[in-house]
Amino acid sequence: MRLAAHGIAPEEIKDVVCETAEGYVRRLWEPLSSKQAPANEYGAKFSTPFNIAVAYITGGAGLSAFTKTTVRDPRILSLAHKVRYVVDPGNPYPRQYTGHVRMTLHDGRSFEERRPHIRGGIHDPLSRADIERKFMGNAAHGGWEAARSEAFLENVGTFFDQGVDLAALRG
Repeated sequence: MRLAAHGIAPEEIKDVVCETAEGYVRRLWEPLSSKQAPANEYGAKFSTPFNIAVAYITGGAGLSAFTKTTVRDPRILSLAHKVRYVVDPGNPYPRQYTGHVRMTLHDGRSFEERRPHIRGGIHDPLSRADIERKFMGNAAHGGWEAARSEAFLENVGTFFDQGVDLAALRG
């Protein structure tokens, strides 16, 4: 998503190379052709090429990014087919979860992002706004209307202060 902030159209991208740990390859990268074109929404969740492409094009990879529509979206699939990996033998996984993405454009320019820690972990925690946005997305995916989710967020701070009556939040 940080690379997408450069405003580069997916069609300008020649390839995307990710350095990864050997421990990720079997779950998230192989077989590469299947990961670049997942068979269904469930398979897309466990595909790094798809996750990178859907986040780049839609701005996120929350639960709503894994639908029949996104799994067949030609722009997402085209970009996913440009995503590949190289194993970094020095990657500290599983002691540390890192990230590295290098995007090369057809005109030869290259952009790179490297993360020493997973976003949302102890070293790079999510902000309260990030957590609330994620909650709202998850709640919407689960069928909650926005008003119900907002009521939950307004009251969540008091849930641990005393006995809680959750009757107002039940569907």
